[in-house]
Amino acid sequence: MSVLVRPYQPQDRIGFGHVRSMVYRNGAPVSPDENLIPIDCMGFVAEIDGRIVGAFTGIDMWSTHHHRLVRTMGIASVGVLQEARSQGVGKALMAESMRSLKESNFVLASLYPFRGSFYRKFGYEYCGLRRRITCPAADFPSVEPTLPVRALKPHELDLVRPCYEAFAERYNGMNLRNEQQWVRQMGGETPFSLFTFGDPIEGYVAVRLQSTFWEDQPIREFVWTSSRAYATGLSFVKTLLVNKISATWDEPGDGLFAARHFERGISVGIENPIMYRVIDVPSSLRGLRCEHGEGEFVLEVADSQLPENAGPWRVRFNPDGTTVEPAETSQTGIRLGIGAYTQAWMGEPGWEGVRFTNDLEVLAPAHLEAARKLMPFRRGLCLDYF
Repeated sequence: MSVLVRPYQPQDRIGFGHVRSMVYRNGAPVSPDENLIPIDCMGFVAEIDGRIVGAFTGIDMWSTHHHRLVRTMGIASVGVLQEARSQGVGKALMAESMRSLKESNFVLASLYPFRGSFYRKFGYEYCGLRRRITCPAADFPSVEPTLPVRALKPHELDLVRPCYEAFAERYNGMNLRNEQQWVRQMGGETPFSLFTFGDPIEGYVAVRLQSTFWEDQPIREFVWTSSRAYATGLSFVKTLLVNKISATWDEPGDGLFAARHFERGISVGIENPIMYRVIDVPSSLRGLRCEHGEGEFVLEVADSQLPENAGPWRVRFNPDGTTVEPAETSQTGIRLGIGAYTQAWMGEPGWEGVRFTNDLEVLAPAHLEAARKLMPFRRGLCLDYF
């Protein structure tokens, strides 16, 4: 029994909607007027004998990566009908859609996995583990605010975009949202409340305010571009905890809370981390710049889904840019799998993190040093949920 994977077509609406209904809607039918494929998205379906039995939605995004942007497919709502499971449908969706993504000029893919071990089979790996912080109200630090706080109206959403983009520039993997993505991430038809710090805006909090007493108050998004914006943000969150038991929010790995405010009883952990997968190895290298010198290395990447990624690739770089050309196998200085390459390329855990795994073979140490020079350690982060 073969599984056919292909891009979504308008005539697939009923089958695509049925998968969405059975996997994500508890069987409730999809409304006839619901837009299943938003303008910034594309869909994929899996068929057995002409019947759609699996599907996912891909979000067309642009992710930050070492002071540039790379086109990224955010894979969401992966689903297989209950009666078609254990037949290789999910595996076919993940493996065979990659060819279409590459042909559509996507460099990177990302997703939130139900089980990381499944997606690891297709080259996905965790990069840049975001921290989930839950702080009881009784332990919340007292921080002096120094910036004015303002509540924005829903139509003023654009005012926070410069602040978000300045924050995003510090990390690899942040989505530079388009208009539709901003609306979705900020609550859609029932938008989150937005509170900004400073004029011009140096930070903000997006939150769905909880009216019930003695509950946790989740913070949807906390962004800051200065130490005073961070302090003002913490001070503001504390004001939300009247009659609440705690607040929960996310920070990047270099966030300040764990380092400066941790106490026993506060929880700092990893919850629902994102995975990434490089789709096009040579394109992932072109466009990189090294501001502090030049270098060269030869890289070979094992990729069973996209074997043309293997190379070997001769990578030459300087402050003006990077060139990538085919090389001879005998010239290879670094050999690794696509998952390890993705983690090295993303910056966190980076080359330093993967060098002690069995997935990296260093044939010429100078080549590894050159690769680290071009792609140094850099924190990874994604604040979008999909």
